Amino acid sequence: MDPTAACPVLAVPPSPLQAAPAAVHRRNIWRLRLDTEDIRREFETVPPGA
Repeated sequence: MDPTAACPVLAVPPSPLQAAPAAVHRRNIWRLRLDTEDIRREFETVPPGA
């Protein structure tokens, strides 16, 4: 496979905010109680402007 692209490629990293909804989804699947304190702490670790 040729490592060069035939057109410009833009790589966008995943959002740091994506982890919180994914954790909530896992809790819903396993029918676990949602601890809103955990969500608050996760959002506090997100850098400003993200």
